[in-house]
Amino acid sequence: MLGRNRSLTAILVVLSAVVILASALVVYQIVNRQLGLGSSTSDEVDPSMDADDVSHLSSTTEPGIAYVTFESGETEVSAIYVSDPDGSASHLIVESEDGRCLFPSWSPDGQSIAYLMHMPGEDGELWNGDDLYEVWVAPVDGSEQILISDGIPSIHEVHPVSWSPDGTLIAFLAEVEEDTTDTLFVVRTNGSGVENIVPLDFWAIEMMLWSPTGDEFLFIPETDTIRMTAHLLSLEDQVVVPLYEVGLLDSWGWGVPLDWSPSGTDFVVVDGLAQHIMILSTDGAVRQSVHIPMGFPVEVAWSPSGEHIAVSVSSELLDAGDVSDMTLYILEIGTGELTDAFFEEERMMTLLNWSSDGSSLVFTTLYENPEGWLDVDSLWLYDLVSGEAEQLVAGWGTIR
Repeated sequence: MLGRNRSLTAILVVLSAVVILASALVVYQIVNRQLGLGSSTSDEVDPSMDADDVSHLSSTTEPGIAYVTFESGETEVSAIYVSDPDGSASHLIVESEDGRCLFPSWSPDGQSIAYLMHMPGEDGELWNGDDLYEVWVAPVDGSEQILISDGIPSIHEVHPVSWSPDGTLIAFLAEVEEDTTDTLFVVRTNGSGVENIVPLDFWAIEMMLWSPTGDEFLFIPETDTIRMTAHLLSLEDQVVVPLYEVGLLDSWGWGVPLDWSPSGTDFVVVDGLAQHIMILSTDGAVRQSVHIPMGFPVEVAWSPSGEHIAVSVSSELLDAGDVSDMTLYILEIGTGELTDAFFEEERMMTLLNWSSDGSSLVFTTLYENPEGWLDVDSLWLYDLVSGEAEQLVAGWGTIR
């Protein structure tokens, strides 16, 4: 999954969403009402559906539903909608004909959405190598948006921003000068400027995950090999400590191969090549190792309740752009028991995200169209109590 920051400019996700699920029906109703989808609950996709109406949908643990729509025609329009958790009071908070909204991310208090705006370069076209990215904060009450990345060049485009736990700061990565290592920018969400700048001695860092305690970041930088190391960054003293080396699969997914525990004292990381998921403390000590004999783990997500970890598993060793038979497993941390939750053939499974109470999980599956593009998308809900998965929405999108 890592190692794609430099190569994904032409295949970035064009549509994403973040949702918190009150129930499967809630999400289906709100997406159905806004996007005009049919009522199919199978994995068959209506070929008459507009190719740019629906694409990647994911969730976070915040109140309400937020999702991006993209519609092409004579004028390209990208928009972000939000609604209450029960699907009511849906309203538009962002609409743009100048660029594409990407990766909406709820503030901790549920009052604002941060998102990336993908802007064309000097020739007015997207995907031509000189595209621009901005970071905006949009209050959900529809009041004036705030550009918080003003003056910061070369913002990374392939992952969402990261909120501080108190909601006053947002972190994102940028390449200050061409062909230089990454720099972490921490900016104030009220638009008053930069709080902290942390130069990093790494290329192509995938994602910075802000600790629930607010003082540390987890990340995995790209290397020249498939062996990569999870690192811990202290925001206060800007010290970076290597924690644990793993072997990661290059899956072109948009989730992450590691995640914080809800308390921020531990983290989980996949070792795809060794077929393990590892739970470690922040000093690198292994607390629990779980073997995955059925395949090769790719992505993980720790439930807010702290009791479960979701892991997507490939039946084959993946290379960039590959699909394979994919299985979703749920690990019960206390017992070490793995539950086979969901299976699909010839798919990519990505963007694993728990509901706020840890009772359900949403995720996205992708599969290839006849031309070989991974551009057919489905949003699924897995209910932990019933053990059943339901397809909430399916549609055609494009990854290019």
